[in-house]
Amino acid sequence: MRKVVLKMDVSLDGFVAKPNGDLDWIFGSFNDELKACLVDTLWQADTHIMGRVAYNDMADHWSFSTEVFAPR
Repeated sequence: MRKVVLKMDVSLDGFVAKPNGDLDWIFGSFNDELKACLVDTLWQADTHIMGRVAYNDMADHWSFSTEVFAPR
């Protein structure tokens, strides 16, 4: 049996996104160490599940991105 792991950015008070959907609060503390940790986490997953809206928001970007996250 496989483990199911949820990876979600949320503040301590339960904040996920601004009312307009903006997530810029997440990236204020984003650094190379955090990036390496996130990339490692992605490479450990063998299935990535997301909702339709999230997929539609991301598909065009990641299909052509050269960012370190893109291959996964």
